[in-house]
Amino acid sequence: MSLTRKWGIIYWLIGASVFFTIPLILLAEGQDIPEDRGCTTVLLDEYQQPIVCVGVNLATISGFLPLDILEEKRMDGSYLTPLDEEEYDWQLVDIYYGRQNIFVGDAFALYFDRASESLIEVPMEDPLTELAHQALDYAPEWLYDDLYTNFSDMSDSWQDKCAQAILSASHPYVDEVAFQVANISYNILRSMDLDLLEVNAQLLYNNDSFLNYVNIKDYGSPPGDYYSTVEYCVEENGSRFWIEAPKEIYYWYVVHPKCSDEMPRMDDYVYNEFWREFLFDYTHEDYLDRELFDLLSNTEIVWDRQEHNWDGGRPFHDDDMAVDVIGNWVSRHIPNRATYPRYIQPNLIITDHDGNCGELQDLLCAGTRTSLIPCISTMDICEDHVWCEIWDEGWHPYQVSWGAPPGDPPAPGPTHIDNHGICYDYDQGSGKEVSGIWDWRNDEYNYQVTDRYSEYCTLTVTVKDIDGNPVDGAWVRVSSHAIWGPLYYTAWDTTDSTGVARFILGDDDPGVGPSQGRDYYLRVDSRALHGGYPDQYSGNGVEKVIDDAQPGAEYELEVQLVDGDPMPQLSLIEAEPPNDPVNQFKVEIDYSLPWEYKFGKNVYAPEYKFHSEPGNIEFFICDEDNYQNYQNEEQVEAFMIREDSDSDTISFMFPTNDKWYMVFSNYDQVNCYQITDIIARLYIDQNTADVKLREFYAHFCDDGVEVYWETEGDIAGLKGWNLYRQSKTKENKSLVSNALITPDVELSSMWHKLNSDLITGESPYTFLDTHVIDGEVYVYKLEAVFSDEVEEFGPITCDYGEGAPPTSFALMQNYPNPFTDQTTICYDLPTDTRVSIKVYNVAGQLVRCLVDDFVEAGSHQIVWDGRDLAGNPLASGVYIYRLDAEGFSSARRMVLCRW
Repeated sequence: MSLTRKWGIIYWLIGASVFFTIPLILLAEGQDIPEDRGCTTVLLDEYQQPIVCVGVNLATISGFLPLDILEEKRMDGSYLTPLDEEEYDWQLVDIYYGRQNIFVGDAFALYFDRASESLIEVPMEDPLTELAHQALDYAPEWLYDDLYTNFSDMSDSWQDKCAQAILSASHPYVDEVAFQVANISYNILRSMDLDLLEVNAQLLYNNDSFLNYVNIKDYGSPPGDYYSTVEYCVEENGSRFWIEAPKEIYYWYVVHPKCSDEMPRMDDYVYNEFWREFLFDYTHEDYLDRELFDLLSNTEIVWDRQEHNWDGGRPFHDDDMAVDVIGNWVSRHIPNRATYPRYIQPNLIITDHDGNCGELQDLLCAGTRTSLIPCISTMDICEDHVWCEIWDEGWHPYQVSWGAPPGDPPAPGPTHIDNHGICYDYDQGSGKEVSGIWDWRNDEYNYQVTDRYSEYCTLTVTVKDIDGNPVDGAWVRVSSHAIWGPLYYTAWDTTDSTGVARFILGDDDPGVGPSQGRDYYLRVDSRALHGGYPDQYSGNGVEKVIDDAQPGAEYELEVQLVDGDPMPQLSLIEAEPPNDPVNQFKVEIDYSLPWEYKFGKNVYAPEYKFHSEPGNIEFFICDEDNYQNYQNEEQVEAFMIREDSDSDTISFMFPTNDKWYMVFSNYDQVNCYQITDIIARLYIDQNTADVKLREFYAHFCDDGVEVYWETEGDIAGLKGWNLYRQSKTKENKSLVSNALITPDVELSSMWHKLNSDLITGESPYTFLDTHVIDGEVYVYKLEAVFSDEVEEFGPITCDYGEGAPPTSFALMQNYPNPFTDQTTICYDLPTDTRVSIKVYNVAGQLVRCLVDDFVEAGSHQIVWDGRDLAGNPLASGVYIYRLDAEGFSSARRMVLCRW
């Protein structure tokens, strides 16, 4: 809605002669609404009631904005031991590495199992269907968290529908389809024709084939970490060059099928075509008889990085810039001021040929994205104006204005690029004071950009519950006097896990804007706690918090909800260390929370999810009894308590050999999901380890049965080993590989020694038994030989041949070990299940994923060639491979030797 300054001032002073409307997504599109202002977006009916100020609680001005509201609380016990303490000889025995999405009220835990000397995951409830998991595996890895979170909000049937849309998509459209499933609000997605997702992706590549100034670039292919983006030709100081947009810019602001508050559709209401297709080749002999793709066919650059203000009705030239062509194309089709009905669908706007700034914004954004240039809708609702921004290594204002003033004959309006004065703020030489300008990211999240267009102040709001605890997920709305007079919401956000929401608001210049001055009012609601501020029973009651906003001021306000429920709270107290700790095993834990998902509501549209950085979690270590207390929501005595922590490195020696739990709890949140990266390493002190076998098992291989055993530490006085075997022909008996013999299996009573000389050397040991017959059950035992005694170990069994599947999980030692070029890893699965086998270096970094798939029950093997994810040979050293399947976890060490 661009006017000359004269007409702009007159228009805004008159004010009440024009009205304001939008057909919302939740209303029938095209429905007449009895008011009409410049924008095409208004509040839902429940928020159109007058906003009433019921009190004054002015925010205080401070010299800084607090980055961390809550300080981390540390309670370290006396048993905490530095990693380099000399009296210990630590050997790595297990490692866990993973990213966990910890939902509200949930927890992720590992426990220390002394018997297996391992860290075992306590599985959380999985909200996803098997088909959704398959889609996750097929989609780009960088979309995992967004896709997982959106899937978790869906019913099982909708998970499968959306997953099938990803799995059925063809390359190179898979990533674009997966992104849309991950980042369209589920409330919108479930009302869409899902075929539109791939149609939208196909149109991107189709349109690319007609355009010279832009190219879609694909990197990689599914599965894996593949992605696409666009490169553009721009000009600066007479020189042309190509720039490549970050992939996030491409997906959010080119691929995404929503421009503002329209529903993505391609049914008969929008002439059976999605706008990316309909707009590209639309013509009308009375307005413009050339298609957009034809107008852009000779265009060589997006723009020259200069501010331009092109007159309306200008002719087209082959050497026009893309932003000039698209703006001219929009203005030619929309020369008339808005009449009823007011549309928000781009296809209907262009065929209706009239509109105010709202329609011009919607059509400009859609036309720009149709032409593969990143574009976003920019909103200034209280001042009744909207426009667009394009991306070129930063965001630049972009607008097609109205043509002739009201009452004059219709005329195409001018196009403005990189002119910040299109907001009409006093700081830009115009006659308004903007209150809150925000960009509409089309998953319905909005982020504030007032500081791009005006001098500004900031407001930091911390929301507390009735007990004074921070509240996450509280909806904080800021209102101010609109250009037409009454209070109106101008900015809103949702509090993060620290209870904080921040706002960038316009300032106040004397004598400009509303006669009341630029004051700001606050409204807070917590749906989860059933509380509000200043009055939970009146959604339109607000309180003044800033009186006469000053440029550069930083306002801070803490508010407490009226009534409502208290936030859930963990009851953690520090445990007393035992008098005589064992200190044989130690765990090192490194964790960080790169972000959390907070869920909120856009005043104009359905709910959104947003990455808020960083997240925070409660961490503690406790014994089994206290872990049960935690599950029962009772008081917990724990060690290494970390409250509201976004990252830490912890070293803890287990004081006993009992089961110990390492807990990452999101119990005290009501809104935010926590994304948590975890590396946990388990060590044993070789100076205190008992003399015993670490491993003893047998498994079949191509040449027979390989028997493997490994000692824990050196064995003083050991001369060597004897290996014995029993056998029995199977008679429909089901035996377990690597398990003790069951009583109902009859075996020959004779033990046969397999070795003629003592088996000597250094641990680990292997013996290949080649004298085996298919269909036999073999039982092995070991004999450790000393000068004056022997000690037996076992027996264990191996079912050689086509027998029943194993009845327990097992991960065998790789062979050969050490190895030079390749090694084989064997594992047993008692049921069909999803399996993950990953290789890590001793620093806990993932170097290779060997298996990440659904695998049938049975005994399996996989060969690793000693290469990393990119196929590069790894250096000699110790590596750890880990099996995770259906709650079972096991890890082993292997040695790669490059000669």
